[in-house]
Amino acid sequence: MVAAVWPFVIGLWCILWGPSSFTLAGGFDQSCNSNLVLYWGQNSYGAANPSDSANWEQPLAHYCQDDTVDVLVLAFLHIFNAGSDKLPGTNFANHCNTTFAGSDLLHCPEIGKDIQYCQSRGKKVLLSLGGAAGSYGFANDGEGKSFADKIWNLFLGGQSDKRPFGNVVLDGVDLDIEGGSSVGYSAFVDTLRARFSSSLEGELQRRYYVAAAPQCPYPDAYMGPVLKSSWVDMVYVQFYNNYCGVNNYPQQFNFDEWQNWADTVSVNKDVKVYIGVPGARTAASSGYISGDRLREISQKVQQTHSSFGGVMMWDASQSYNNRAGGSSYAAAAKAALLEKHQCRGGTPAPHPKPTTSIPGPSTPTSPTTPTTSRGSHPTPRPNEGCIQQGSSCDSEGAYACSGYSFAQCNQGRWTLRSCSTDKSLACFQGNNGGVFCDKPNGRPISSCIGTKP
Repeated sequence: MVAAVWPFVIGLWCILWGPSSFTLAGGFDQSCNSNLVLYWGQNSYGAANPSDSANWEQPLAHYCQDDTVDVLVLAFLHIFNAGSDKLPGTNFANHCNTTFAGSDLLHCPEIGKDIQYCQSRGKKVLLSLGGAAGSYGFANDGEGKSFADKIWNLFLGGQSDKRPFGNVVLDGVDLDIEGGSSVGYSAFVDTLRARFSSSLEGELQRRYYVAAAPQCPYPDAYMGPVLKSSWVDMVYVQFYNNYCGVNNYPQQFNFDEWQNWADTVSVNKDVKVYIGVPGARTAASSGYISGDRLREISQKVQQTHSSFGGVMMWDASQSYNNRAGGSSYAAAAKAALLEKHQCRGGTPAPHPKPTTSIPGPSTPTSPTTPTTSRGSHPTPRPNEGCIQQGSSCDSEGAYACSGYSFAQCNQGRWTLRSCSTDKSLACFQGNNGGVFCDKPNGRPISSCIGTKP
C-alpha cells in the first residue's frame, strides 16, 4: 500500500459478545463475510482534486451515519521508534492540525467525539501504524514491547496526559508496515495482546482487534514474520498496484494463497482476509475495477473461501465521491456483499482470551490543505541503474526499479524494498511510466539483481 501523509509521501447487523451482550444495527460483526472497511484521514480525493474542496474528505462521523461502513481505519501514525522517548507522530490531513507541544503527535478532541459517535453506531475504529515511508521501526523485540505499552496508554485502554482523542478508547490497531525491517512487530502485537487480556473490567468485556494490510504478493516482505507468529484478527490484503491485483482476476489474483495462509500458517484459524481495492481510478496507480466487476469477484470469493471477511477500500473520500447510478462505490460494494452473506454461528475466536452518554457527529470544519494519496504512486522516473539504499535523489516520491527491488525517493534519499523475500518477483517499468512487481516469465531483469533493501 503506497501510503501518503502530508507533507510527506508515505502511501449488517452486529452482535457485541461478552457476558453483557446487546445488538446494534449497522455495525461490525467479525463472524460475517460482508464487512466493509474504509481508510480515513488522508483526503486522497482532495489530493487528486485540489480545486474541488466541497467534496474533500468529510469528518469521520459523516461515514458513520448509515449502515454502509463497518470499520474505519484512521491513517496514519507514521512516526514512531520505541528506541526514543519522543512521542510518536500522527497525520490526519485537513482534519486536525494541533500538536502536543514539542511533538508531532496531533491533539484532536473533535475527531475523538466522532469516534465516539461511530462506536455508538456499532462501527469499529482502528488506528493504522506505518505507511510506505516515514520514520518508524524497531531495532529489537524490546523496543516493540515498549512501544506496545505506549500505544496502549495513548490510544487504547491505558492512561496518559497526552491522549490524542481524550478519554476515547479505540478498538485496536492496524499495521501497514512498508519500510524498515520486520524486527519487533511480533513482540509489539504479542505485548498488546497481553494488555488486551489483562484489561477485563467487571462484566463488560471490551474486545480489541489487530489488523494488518500486507501487499498481495505472499509472503509480505515486511509483515511475513508477524503474520506467521502472532494472532491477527483481520488482514486487509492490498489487491492493487501489483501483479496479483483484482484487475488481473482470475489469472494472477492470488486470494487462494491467502486462504492457504489462513488455513495452515496463521495462528488465528478464524482470521478474516479482505479484498483490498482502490475506491476510484485516482486512488491507485493500478488495480481499480468497476463496481459490477467488484460485485462479481467479491461474491465469487465470498462463496468459495471460508476466510473471506469482506472488502477494504482506500479510501473514504475516493469511494464516496465515486458514484454511478446514484450510489457510491462504497455503498454498491456493501450491497453486493449483503446479497449472499453468511455469518458463523456461536461466539468469535478469542485473542487468545476475549476482551472486552454518546455525542452526535462533530460539526464539519472547513478543509485546508489536501494530502497526496496513499494508493497512487507519484510520477515515477525511469530506471537509473543500480540504485543504492540511501543514495541521493531529487524527485520526491518518485519510483524506480532496481532488479528484484523497487525504490522510492523519500526526503532526498532512495529507500529500497524487496518485491518478494525469495526473489520470485522482480521490478518492471509499466507502460504508463509506473513500476510494478511481477514474476519475470522470461522478461529481462535489470543488472542490479544483487541489490537488497
